[in-house]
Amino acid sequence: MEKKFYLPIMRYNEETDEAYYYMNTRLNYVNEEERFEELKYRNLSNALEELTYAGFYYPFNALTRDEKGNLLVGHCHTHDFEGVVQELYFNPESFSIPVEDEEYYSKQELKYLREIQAYLQFIGLKDVRDFTKKNEEKRPSNTRIKEIIDCDYCKSEHAAKLVSGKIKYDAQAYFRSMKLKKTKLLVRDINNKFLGIVEKIPKEISLDEIDKYDIDYKGLGFKTLKEYKDTIASDVDRFNHVGEVYDPNRAIVILNKYKVVKKFK
Repeated sequence: MEKKFYLPIMRYNEETDEAYYYMNTRLNYVNEEERFEELKYRNLSNALEELTYAGFYYPFNALTRDEKGNLLVGHCHTHDFEGVVQELYFNPESFSIPVEDEEYYSKQELKYLREIQAYLQFIGLKDVRDFTKKNEEKRPSNTRIKEIIDCDYCKSEHAAKLVSGKIKYDAQAYFRSMKLKKTKLLVRDINNKFLGIVEKIPKEISLDEIDKYDIDYKGLGFKTLKEYKDTIASDVDRFNHVGEVYDPNRAIVILNKYKVVKKFK
């Protein structure tokens, strides 16, 4: 008799380097006998849903088609978060979550979706109205993404000051083992608005050398220069401690010089 698995079991496909979950699921009754069939599930949560009838429900608005095939923005739903992300990716213009539906999402999920949508809209990605291979291949060659692809991301409450050039320098604790290099930053504010590109040029300094540079410590939220330096010193000490092991040479102080590359309109 063929062995049956009434709880999910993971099987690995070496050819595709993917894991799936299998389970013998009761489909219906045939001649008063239970009929089971082995089904494959992409996620463990989907398999467990079959056992318990527990599940997820994620409602949202997005571009869809009515019964006559006409495109419209309608109320939709899916049963896993990955499905929501897919809808957002293919419909960044029309995707939205009504206020009354936000209760179905965690704060972390809402934050993630808002940040992703802000990025997709910033690069000008449009809703996919016709799923063809040609249309899908056009999306990754987006013009704006080519401009920012080599940038790191910087989300900051001081974003406007960075992009306007008001913040020319700041200092921070840094691990000595990490390489210092010039970096372009794609700067956005806490509301996920992209403001511009700034180049960050770091160099190692001593804590006392901070006084030589025009650091707008008040603009960074500190009352005095001493408070600013004390905070950095505290960070250096924290970096030097890893677990119970203390190494006074593990951390350094670096000065970041900022140069505005581009402001977005």
